[in-house]
Amino acid sequence: MSYSCKVIQIDLNSTSNWNLFSCMTFFFLFFFTSIFCQENDSILIDQSYQAGIEFYKKSEYSNAIQYWKKELNLKEKYFGTDHLEVARTNYNLGSAYWQLNMYEQSKTHFNRSLFIRLPHFDLKDKQATTNILNTYKFLGESLKELGDFDQALLIYDASLSKINENHPSFPGLLKYTIITRKKIKNFKR
Repeated sequence: MSYSCKVIQIDLNSTSNWNLFSCMTFFFLFFFTSIFCQENDSILIDQSYQAGIEFYKKSEYSNAIQYWKKELNLKEKYFGTDHLEVARTNYNLGSAYWQLNMYEQSKTHFNRSLFIRLPHFDLKDKQATTNILNTYKFLGESLKELGDFDQALLIYDASLSKINENHPSFPGLLKYTIITRKKIKNFKR
């Protein structure tokens, strides 16, 4: 199912008799056309997200990517590139690329997601904290898979600096940091 919006094009110079009724009709059509297009795009965003989720659950990651890219383009168009909804879609894309061992693309999308989420970091908001820590973790893992162990360590250390030892994510992040340090030692031997 796809939606499209028809563009109403009116040449204001060719109309000789613009009266109040004509102006009101023009603005009425413009206003409702723009609302209709936004509603359709909102539906398309939701459908793309849901289709991506369903394909991801079925391990059909390439199809999930296809739908999430469509979702990302629409979200960036309406929300801008630094909106938290855009961060969520970038995270989903990073996860799907990760599953396909496409670590460079995974790194790119996790990095974008983290860049958007960090200004909103608040330890009191458990969901936001979890989202940011997961993004750090998978960005670090992507870097590690690309052989960039030093950068991966910087990412893990940055994530650990955001939380205290009592945070539930701390042990897991510490584990990733220790494993990466061991890999660096083995790699440099």
